[in-house]
Amino acid sequence: MKKEVLKTVIINLDLKSTGAGYSSASFTISNVTFIPDEVLVRSILYRNSTSTANFVITSDLVDWNPLGYFSSASVTLTPIYIKYRLEKPVNGTYTLNFSGVGSTPFVNGYLTIHLDFYKY
Repeated sequence: MKKEVLKTVIINLDLKSTGAGYSSASFTISNVTFIPDEVLVRSILYRNSTSTANFVITSDLVDWNPLGYFSSASVTLTPIYIKYRLEKPVNGTYTLNFSGVGSTPFVNGYLTIHLDFYKY
C-alpha cells in the first residue's frame, strides 16, 4: 500500500522519581490532523535511573495491546516495528502502563517512544 500521509510523533517522558518510580504515565497527542489507518511503533529509548527490571508497555492508544518492551540497562534503544490498525482519531490523552519483572519493577528514568501514524 502506498502511504498518502505520514505523521511522526515522539513522546518524551521524564519519569525520574525520588521514590520507587512509576507503574503508569500519561501522554498527549495533539498534532495528528488526519484519521490514521495504522500506527507503527518504531522504537523505545529508555535511560535508567535506578530501575532494575525488564518492562512491557501497554497503552489505551492501541486497546491495551503491547506497544513494546525495554530493559533497565543504563541506556537501552529497542527497535520495535509493531503495527496496529487504528482507523480512529488519535488526538487526545492516553495512558501507558509498565509491567516490570525484576527487583525494582517500576520505571525510574527517561522514556522516549517513536510512533509513525499512516493514512493510506
